[in-house]
Amino acid sequence: MFSAIYLVCLAGEPCKFFVDPLPYPTEEVCELEAMNIIARNMNRTLTGEIPPFKAEHQCISWDKA
Repeated sequence: MFSAIYLVCLAGEPCKFFVDPLPYPTEEVCELEAMNIIARNMNRTLTGEIPPFKAEHQCISWDKA
């Protein structure tokens, strides 16, 4: 199993870590879902729902946690 961990930075604020509560069966599924989540939130910045941000993610295996 894999979990996605995000580092999200907003202008003028400290960066924050977030952990996706959903487990993913493979690293590939985790990577795809993490990129989709970031893309959906980027689209929300275009509509003004949330402020602009920068985000990085990493998928971590439960075996290595």
